[in-house]
Amino acid sequence: MSGKPRLAIIGTGSISDFHVAAAKAVGFSVDHVAASLNSVTVATFAKRHSISNTWSSPIELAKSQDQWDAIVLATTTEALAQLVELAMGSKKPVLAEKPVGVNSKQIGHLVENSENVLVGFNRRYYAPVQEAKRFIERGGPSIVRVELPESVPWNVELGRRDNKQVRLNSVHGFDLVNYLFPHGASTLSFDR
Repeated sequence: MSGKPRLAIIGTGSISDFHVAAAKAVGFSVDHVAASLNSVTVATFAKRHSISNTWSSPIELAKSQDQWDAIVLATTTEALAQLVELAMGSKKPVLAEKPVGVNSKQIGHLVENSENVLVGFNRRYYAPVQEAKRFIERGGPSIVRVELPESVPWNVELGRRDNKQVRLNSVHGFDLVNYLFPHGASTLSFDR
């Protein structure tokens, strides 16, 4: 590969702005972007980030593995498992936002061959989490309480709280428990 490594990104939400800035800061050339099929936001996103190639189909971008050296998948959970499966076949680096799916049937088959896939659990690297990990590793007695979900936003269109966020955002808490206690906890209890 000559020059900067070429990055493709699928997704144009606010987290994608962060991914593009971070990729450029570490030397990537962000050359391709897609969002949902025939997205109306992709052109604006491409212009804002000076991305030269827009795609109307996220599936076609994921399949066009000769066009990119790495890919970021920051799209809806409903579309993510299929895109991860397509991109991971490239054996090139794939960064996927979480959660990749909401049940094991959607993602179970992806686990075996996912050496080139990283799922972005950035909260592990927050300073308080790192301090908690150091404390636990020193053998300090620990009682950890995790409240899920963090919040359930009001959905104006539904006229009620959007419980979908309970499933999608709770993954952060489960990941942090697994990260802090990689060998399990001696006692787990769940309150309802």
